[in-house]
Amino acid sequence: MADLFELRMGLYGAEAATEELTDKARSLLDEHSRRAPIVRAWALSSIPGDQPTEPGSEEELTVSELYEELPEQWRLEHPGAEPGDRRVIELRIGVYGDGLRELLDELSRLACPEPEHSSACPVPWSTNFTLPFDDHYRAYLEAHYGHLRRIMDT
Repeated sequence: MADLFELRMGLYGAEAATEELTDKARSLLDEHSRRAPIVRAWALSSIPGDQPTEPGSEEELTVSELYEELPEQWRLEHPGAEPGDRRVIELRIGVYGDGLRELLDELSRLACPEPEHSSACPVPWSTNFTLPFDDHYRAYLEAHYGHLRRIMDT
């Protein structure tokens, strides 16, 4: 059954690499919305590291703080190297549909096409999701992505 949910992907990379992954995510979502009913409508935002993890929440954690392990992972894999223009961002993808697991797996493969590779990923990443499993999260999803449901209902 279709509902609202949010996929989240933290990335630590140079601007060109994170923009490329963002474009690939848009293409993936476009493809799904054209060919299969699991994605009926979607919205993607790229959130900088200094922004809150959950807008409107009393939680004061920033995106960079939430994904603090990503720069650390990069430093461990590249000892002594300068990070250059690498930064932490979060892709937030609001979806009205179903197929959360399939979408999350496909999103992960955008960042890491070969999960069994022996080296580190060029862009450290982490994924998570938000489901409407209680009133707090349902209100968050409705406030940020309720328009996706209304698009499909008209």
